[in-house]
Amino acid sequence: MLYNEFVEFKHYLTREEFLSGLGLVQAVPGPVFAFASYIGALSMRDAGMHGQLWGSLVSTVGIFLPGTFLIFFVYRFWEQLKRYRVVRASLGESMRLAQD
Repeated sequence: MLYNEFVEFKHYLTREEFLSGLGLVQAVPGPVFAFASYIGALSMRDAGMHGQLWGSLVSTVGIFLPGTFLIFFVYRFWEQLKRYRVVRASLGESMRLAQD
């Protein structure tokens, strides 16, 4: 998906840059997060060093924000949220099995 989006469709990276970054991030923990930062930085290379730093920062925040939001905000209200029919329906069978 990332290759199609950033190389084939938007042409932010070349094939070689993409594969080089993919190879590099496999050596560090959390390769998806590191790769998001790498793509963010390279996609903003036309904006200079400051643009690359901002691109890297924004992409890193963007990939960490949903999980952080869930941990710090939604988790506090989880028991109350499970009472709503819509939430229970979205959780489906796993919710029924956990209650049994």
